[in-house]
Amino acid sequence: MFRGLPPELEQFVARTPEDPFLRRAWGMALLYQGEASRAWPHLEAAAQGLVNDPIGGFALAECRIMNGAPVQIENVLGSQPELPDEAAQWWLFRGRIEETTGQTERAVDSFARAIALQPEGREAHFRLGQILKRLGYAGAAQSHLALAGQIEQKTESGPARASTAARLGTTQRCSAIRASRAIVRRCRNDPRVARLV
Repeated sequence: MFRGLPPELEQFVARTPEDPFLRRAWGMALLYQGEASRAWPHLEAAAQGLVNDPIGGFALAECRIMNGAPVQIENVLGSQPELPDEAAQWWLFRGRIEETTGQTERAVDSFARAIALQPEGREAHFRLGQILKRLGYAGAAQSHLALAGQIEQKTESGPARASTAARLGTTQRCSAIRASRAIVRRCRNDPRVARLV
């Protein structure tokens, strides 16, 4: 049994294997405990039973990658959600899959889209900053990494300091988003991107 999971979960899955929510929960538990091969059938079954489940789809993509199988992003993530926060999460998941599978240019674009939908998304800024740094765009990379740090501090420090940090970060955030869009356009012909793939 895995630490942190109720021991009944495995029994429930065994008794009701058709329940996609239980299969997803058990598959994700197995995956994040390092059991990707055991998680795979559970996550595949959950994906067939659930519609518009980017979290489960992302877990399935991770599982397929860990098992050496190809990933069709559109198949595992489904279509982009309509709500901005959910769409931002979807673009973040998409970018993470693209980054892992060597699609650097697409990952840059996906992280930039996540940021455009949710400017306070720390992970999207951090991941975009890391990619830009590897590509040699130090200024834009530093802007995104600094924003990720500000967002993290704001989250940890509470509402009083959050409004001050938000005011201070607005100019930098807008500048970083504009720079990211310009970099996405330039990356299409940049030989450094080809070296990373």
